[in-house]
Amino acid sequence: MHVLAYVKATIHFRLLYGGKGFESYTLHGYVDADYASETDKRRSVTGYVFIQAGGPTAWSSKRQPTPAQSTTEAEYMAMSRAAQQLKWMYSSLSEVGRPQPRPAILRADNMGAIDIARNEKSRAKVKHINVQEHYIHNRVGSGDIALEYTPSSENLADLFTKVVGRTAHFRFCAALRLCDQDDPLVRKNN
Repeated sequence: MHVLAYVKATIHFRLLYGGKGFESYTLHGYVDADYASETDKRRSVTGYVFIQAGGPTAWSSKRQPTPAQSTTEAEYMAMSRAAQQLKWMYSSLSEVGRPQPRPAILRADNMGAIDIARNEKSRAKVKHINVQEHYIHNRVGSGDIALEYTPSSENLADLFTKVVGRTAHFRFCAALRLCDQDDPLVRKNN
């Protein structure tokens, strides 16, 4: 009944692109991980969302293939997955005549993972991380991606990794332009 009530209340939500202040096709993304949230195998969940022209153009929520040993490792693995999606998006946009400026902006909420990707911490401490997960480190090193810290309360990818409270849920929906800031559900829950 809760699901049906939610669907009924949000049936008017939609993907919205463009409009005043949202003309830019420049990609920027948010990435997050929910550490060991799977109860059986303790795998983490990766979530990311990419925004263009003011609306989401790619998003994902997926369990990581292997358990992470720390929150930082789970976030680092999530950043690698988002970087792979970003590479594909850059390639496809170039093919249709919309090349993107470099570096792409990827926002994350874990300074430890950001530091590893930037190589500001000792790489010897992360030798146990699978080689394929270091993809993000290579992309940051080549200047293709710039990582920015975003607090969890402002990280839109949180919506794709965990259950968030009603207030945060509708705030994230408004930030993704799925609904208007003036929507009664948003106002009621803020």
